[in-house]
Amino acid sequence: MIFTAHDQAGEPVGHIEISMIWPHLSCRLSRILVAPDGRGKGIGAAMVARAATVAFEVHCVDRIDLGVAADNAAAIACYRKQGFVHVGTWPRAILIETGTIDVYWMTLTRAGKPCL
Repeated sequence: MIFTAHDQAGEPVGHIEISMIWPHLSCRLSRILVAPDGRGKGIGAAMVARAATVAFEVHCVDRIDLGVAADNAAAIACYRKQGFVHVGTWPRAILIETGTIDVYWMTLTRAGKPCL
C-alpha cells in the first residue's frame, strides 16, 4: 500500500509504503521519501506516525520494521522520535556504484493488548 502526503495546497510532498510481511504479525515501512524542500518540517514524522496508526489499527500487526541507510542520521532521528528502536545492522546490504550501504534495522512494537 503506497500513500502520498500532500501539503495544504494539494501538492505531493512525500510518500510511504506499507508492505504486509506476515499478516497480523508484522509489516515493513519502505520507500519513505520527503521532498527536499519539505525536510525538517515534520512531514516525515507525520507520515510515519500515520502509517503506524494504519498498520496497528487497521491491519492489526504487532510489529513494524524498517531499514534505513546507516549514515542517514536525520531519518534515524525521525524514526526514534516515533518510538522505533535499533535492532541490528545489515553490513554492506545495498550495492551502489561507489561501494555499499549498511542498513540500520529498526522496529516499533504494538503497545498494549494485541489484536485477536
